[in-house]
Amino acid sequence: QAGVSKRILLALALAAARAIAAAQTAATPPQLPPLIGLEVTGSARFSSAQLAAASGLQLHQPLSLDQLNQAVRRLRSSGEFSRVTYRYDYTSAGTHVQFTVTDQVKFVPVEFDNFPWLPDDQLIAYLRARLPLFTGTVPLSGGVDDRIAAQMEAWLKDHGIAGATVMGMPVQQELGGGFTGYLLSVSGVKIPVRQVAFAGAPPEVAADLQTAARDLIGSDFSRGRLSSEATAEFLPALRKHGYLQAAIAAPAITIADAATNAISVTYAVTPGTQYRWRTLAFAGNTVFDAKKLAGMTKFHPGDIADQPALDQAVAAMQSLYQHDGYIEAQVSSRFDFSQPATAAATVTVSEGPLYHMGTLSFAGVSDKSA
Repeated sequence: QAGVSKRILLALALAAARAIAAAQTAATPPQLPPLIGLEVTGSARFSSAQLAAASGLQLHQPLSLDQLNQAVRRLRSSGEFSRVTYRYDYTSAGTHVQFTVTDQVKFVPVEFDNFPWLPDDQLIAYLRARLPLFTGTVPLSGGVDDRIAAQMEAWLKDHGIAGATVMGMPVQQELGGGFTGYLLSVSGVKIPVRQVAFAGAPPEVAADLQTAARDLIGSDFSRGRLSSEATAEFLPALRKHGYLQAAIAAPAITIADAATNAISVTYAVTPGTQYRWRTLAFAGNTVFDAKKLAGMTKFHPGDIADQPALDQAVAAMQSLYQHDGYIEAQVSSRFDFSQPATAAATVTVSEGPLYHMGTLSFAGVSDKSA
């Protein structure tokens, strides 16, 4: 009898489970009445209407659970949200759906290193048309960058630029620092720099600028390199001629030869006032007097203010201090432009402590070899 009772109880339990499953299936049919209401809440970055459109669901159209799950995947794959959930209710009249999203927290701007075929604003507009929630930034958590690269590759293929691929990587301004951007670069195709021009540059600086730009000619196009060259080479060329407050804007890029993808680069130069030296003063120096330090410069009042020459002299002064045991010495310069077309230079010395030689030891060698 005990065995019979166990079999009866097991049969009843199985029947109950089938009844519950059937009831759940009946309560949640795979095909729902047409969608008559759609709302998305929780985002501070996008409106409900924007997110409803991005979900891909259409009002007054048939609806299924599979379509709801696809909408969740679309919103998640945008990379904009750390969490996406939904709830719905329905009657014979139709179905109401509400998505709840949680915005990602950290975003960085997208940067395009070497895509000369479209200006950045047009490229972003192209991407937004295909990635509705793309705003020119990406979350640090990732997820959307591959889709951006895929759309850029699609543009390249459609425009006959064969073999080109796009890859991205986070931008870190300094080692150990936080990420400040996401850089997208084209590879697999040559994009040579054919010529470099400097619009607005003073005539007396033109030759020096072209000399400084020689290494760019024939090199592969990279906005990063163009920017670093402006800072390291072109501004010093202007400051050598007294244009101490010159500025160079981000360069304009144009296609010089569509067959070879060769580009022309034009830097817009704002030279500002050309300065002459007025006075040279020193502050903080006690070990070496002003006469000795001034003798290390080629400073003459009334001369064109050659900042790179003064910078070299300042570096030599710092080496002088360090050679004499002031290892932590720092020497810097600043300029005063309060008088018209003249600059007064002040060299400030932070000497620090004097160090004396202590013990000297060698690691990894025998005492005899040392």
